[in-house]
Amino acid sequence: MRLGIRYKLVFSIVSLVALASVVLIVILNRTISTNLQQNLEIQAATFATLATEPLGETFTTYKDSGSIKITQQVESYLEINEYLLNIAVVSIDGDVLYQVEPLTEPIDNQEAVRGFDPVPVYDDQNTLSRVIAPYIEGNGAHRYSIIFDFDSDRINTIVSKNTQNVSLLALSGVITVAIIMNTVLELLFTRHVKKLSERAAIIQAGDYSQSLSIDKNDEIGDLAKALNAMADHFKHDIEKLRELDEAKTKFMAIVTHNLHTPVAIIGDYVETVLHMKDLDDSKTKMLETVKANNVKLKALIEDTVLISSMD
Repeated sequence: MRLGIRYKLVFSIVSLVALASVVLIVILNRTISTNLQQNLEIQAATFATLATEPLGETFTTYKDSGSIKITQQVESYLEINEYLLNIAVVSIDGDVLYQVEPLTEPIDNQEAVRGFDPVPVYDDQNTLSRVIAPYIEGNGAHRYSIIFDFDSDRINTIVSKNTQNVSLLALSGVITVAIIMNTVLELLFTRHVKKLSERAAIIQAGDYSQSLSIDKNDEIGDLAKALNAMADHFKHDIEKLRELDEAKTKFMAIVTHNLHTPVAIIGDYVETVLHMKDLDDSKTKMLETVKANNVKLKALIEDTVLISSMD
């Protein structure tokens, strides 16, 4: 399969653009994914910090009269934050005092429960899955901590979709570049090269009459002018060769005619003299020699005529 120069150039350029795009995609995806994940985690941690005080106040106020109020408040927070899965209230000893759903992961970090600062917890994929936030009462007492469980799978899914969107966008860019480059090369370069190739094929076939018209002030235009000049030179040289061939043919015809006549006359005279009766042996021998050489000369003239007719 023969590929044209346009497709080779487009393939080379697109390959370079694709390689650069792959590198750029990797860098962009890594940067954007990291930033997006960090932003989502910051939002989740900020939400947990802000929600801790009202949840703690509601729990301390209504814990002895039932869990309806705290449940209503928790459900409202679950509706507000799409990444939030569960909320639980635990004592600083790690005992679960309230939870919407059973905790999916045990409380392994007792120091975080007893601490005075929010502590983020990450899963195996290094994605935020939990925030343990201390509730400090108005009198400064720290008896409870609020546990916020977040949907790390949902966070990873959003990051993954964002990565796919960036990759598709880059792929669309590569395809767009390929289409644009193909069009630009066709308009500025390859169609003229195709004309040059067609013109060269015509010259190779022996037709020097056509002229190639490419009005470009660059190397392609210079090549077209050079090709036209070469065709003109070929045409001129061939015309000269034809003139020389015609002159040669005429010359050979004149020469052979002018030689053939005297040779024939010489042959007739020699034959006539040889038939005379008063010739001695020496004269006869000389005439036989003249006759033999005259025959050779006649054969040479006939061969010359034959060769001339073959040309």
